[in-house]
Amino acid sequence: MKERDIFGKALEYSDPSSRKAFLDNSCEGDAALRARIEALLVAHENASQFLDQPAAEQLKPTNSGGQLAQTIDSAVRDGRNSSRADEDSDNDGANDLDLSFLQPSSQPDSIGRLGHYEVLQVLGTGAFGIVFKAFDEKLHRLVAIKAMNPQIAATSPPRKRFLREARSVAAIKHENIVQVYSVEEQPLPYLVMEYIDGQTLQDRLDGSGPLDVSEILDLGRQMASGLAAAHALGLIHRDIKPGNILLERGAASRVKITDFGLARAADDASITQSGIISGTPLYMSPEQAQGHSLDHRSDLFSLGSVLYQMASGRPPFRAASALAVLKRVADDTPRPIQEIIPEVPQWLCSIIAKLHDKDRNERFQSATDVVEEIARCQSEFENTGEAVGVSAMSRGKDHVQSTGAKTVAASVESTARHTPLRSRPAVWIFLGILVVVGANGAAPYLVQWMTPEIPNLPEGFVSGGLNFDGKDDYVKVGAIDWSYPQFTIEAFVTSANNSDNGTIVSLSSMGKDGEWMVLYDGGQAGPGKRTSGAQIKGETPIVTAYGPLTPNVRQHRAMVFDGAKLHYYINGIWQGERRAAAHEGMMWKMRELRLGCGGDGRRFFQGRIDQVRISKVARYPDSFPPIARVDSDDVTLALYNFDEGRGDTLADASGHGHDAKIFGATWVSQKPPSK
Repeated sequence: MKERDIFGKALEYSDPSSRKAFLDNSCEGDAALRARIEALLVAHENASQFLDQPAAEQLKPTNSGGQLAQTIDSAVRDGRNSSRADEDSDNDGANDLDLSFLQPSSQPDSIGRLGHYEVLQVLGTGAFGIVFKAFDEKLHRLVAIKAMNPQIAATSPPRKRFLREARSVAAIKHENIVQVYSVEEQPLPYLVMEYIDGQTLQDRLDGSGPLDVSEILDLGRQMASGLAAAHALGLIHRDIKPGNILLERGAASRVKITDFGLARAADDASITQSGIISGTPLYMSPEQAQGHSLDHRSDLFSLGSVLYQMASGRPPFRAASALAVLKRVADDTPRPIQEIIPEVPQWLCSIIAKLHDKDRNERFQSATDVVEEIARCQSEFENTGEAVGVSAMSRGKDHVQSTGAKTVAASVESTARHTPLRSRPAVWIFLGILVVVGANGAAPYLVQWMTPEIPNLPEGFVSGGLNFDGKDDYVKVGAIDWSYPQFTIEAFVTSANNSDNGTIVSLSSMGKDGEWMVLYDGGQAGPGKRTSGAQIKGETPIVTAYGPLTPNVRQHRAMVFDGAKLHYYINGIWQGERRAAAHEGMMWKMRELRLGCGGDGRRFFQGRIDQVRISKVARYPDSFPPIARVDSDDVTLALYNFDEGRGDTLADASGHGHDAKIFGATWVSQKPPSK
């Protein structure tokens, strides 16, 4: 009987004496074989207990000398030695591993084949998996392969965890997340990832100690940007630590977040259930350490712990035992960084302290907020050698915003993102937009206007599009039947200089008094300033959210109705919201989709549209990194890529057959400039 067969069969014996008798018989006196199988059994059982046992039970003292504490202590140590796709190694590490699942290879520098991949090296091993460096013979590139440990590949919980990681990472496409190329299940589950030539952040810190301020800001901004991409898809990493941060080799290190083995969707019952501990204790959030429910702000606390170590050279919550670490995470304030490294500026310490707030409502409220704060400080530091510190938007403190000729004092609450508009003060800052309402209740005017740019299209990529003249051009999709409580409507548009009150996308039930949702170009909002926005109308008056319009600049605009509120985003930045109390739980029944005009055949748009996607869910719960294009997935109702270039039909690329008829709009193409 093979080693993996003995291991799998041994798991079926829950009684220790029965399991011992089975091993005595199956191992036939082979002490080395017996030791390997028993080690696998211990690792399997400890991992299951650590991930699944309620926190209250785990923290109880035991008569056995603290088996749980030993398990967590091991996890603390493992946090500094995680498997990765960049570690130099030699093939000697494969000698003690079961690599029988690899096919023979004729290449002298290969240790075997897995599918069409030549396996070159073992990069790392763990209780659950083996990481290889391999060569993709089809695409002629180096890759990293993470394969399940063959001894446990046949057991259900580890397999589910492995596939969960694969699905989690594959859903994220961002430059600061390790990209998954493929997920395979034969001869055992494995995923193929991009190969990162570099080292982990833990390796870097072990070798160099504390980093300088400019590098902390650069790497920290990239980490936060990668987290923002994961959070935008509703995923929480739950194990952010230096060992899971890869630094790609080059003149400027590029961050790659890896190891999403603990990642879960924010609405996953297993992370909203109280009493479950998972993660690496040294970098856990207080809510993780106490087994409470988690949201994306848990990752932000962990990010604070990583930044603390980058600045001070040591983790913030060190203690003599694992249980003491958990207690410190939950209850203690870490030693001030400036007591360890006096040269670290106070404004950087303030950013880390805000990430480290025990009350998650007092932390930064999104990874995007962290990206913006660090980017602002990074710019100031590079230009002047100093930075102001945590901005008013992040602090929730009184702040003075200079606007040239006049200065406006504003009290900006960190929770403004979730505060009903009617209860906000007369001055708001919407992510760079200072909106001032006159004392007599006059219409708001915009004092400062800033929005991020979306990424350039890939070099050589030709984006199609349709030009709309603002007079009578439009596109119509009839005979749809969409009934959902939530929707996301998003479009990539370039508005003309004189585009005014034109409808970009209209989704409606048809009829004069029906339901509708629209993305639109608005009118003037002050000298040289114009608005854009989103509206919904159901069985109650119109609900509107709006933000800035920048003519002749390609923008990604998205409206999201989550069942209770309408949210509006420009280039990934949340611009505002309107509560629609009377619409809560409403099932919207949409029958017609138009591009370039309203459902009533009026309010024609002037400018260019080059991509539109309609989805049956609220895709964006918060600000997200700017994106250049979108793709179809299982929640897409329709996707229009505008890449036909001719004809009077606009094809639905989602595969659902909702092709559209073009009336008057003319085809164009835009090719991004070469670098």
